[in-house]
Amino acid sequence: HAGDQIRRKINQRIPGCKNAYLTRTDARRRDNIGIENARPVAIRKALQQSRCTTTRAAPPTFTLADLRDNQLVAHPQAARRREALGQQLSIGYANAKQLLRRLNRCGIGRQQFQDALAMMAQRE
Repeated sequence: HAGDQIRRKINQRIPGCKNAYLTRTDARRRDNIGIENARPVAIRKALQQSRCTTTRAAPPTFTLADLRDNQLVAHPQAARRREALGQQLSIGYANAKQLLRRLNRCGIGRQQFQDALAMMAQRE
């Protein structure tokens, strides 16, 4: 939560900056989740996969219907699927509202979204 607040403030003050996301596994030590728990190799990998964010006024590419249609919300496995999708797209774990925001602000296209879902299906 604290990391998201810091990220939001930085993105507001520095438009177009890149955002890097760690997986929950990479950022966890016992019951504590945070960047301070990550190994340097995980941090370097996240930085290599960082994405620019936009504050564009264009209509969003993704809607809540896209999440619902792909079992990313209102489904018993939605949280697990959102975590897998976030990992596949290198945008980290997010609740449904955050995921929708990240999909639309990180320049993820419809094809990239579909490809990530297909990769998830292969692993299931």
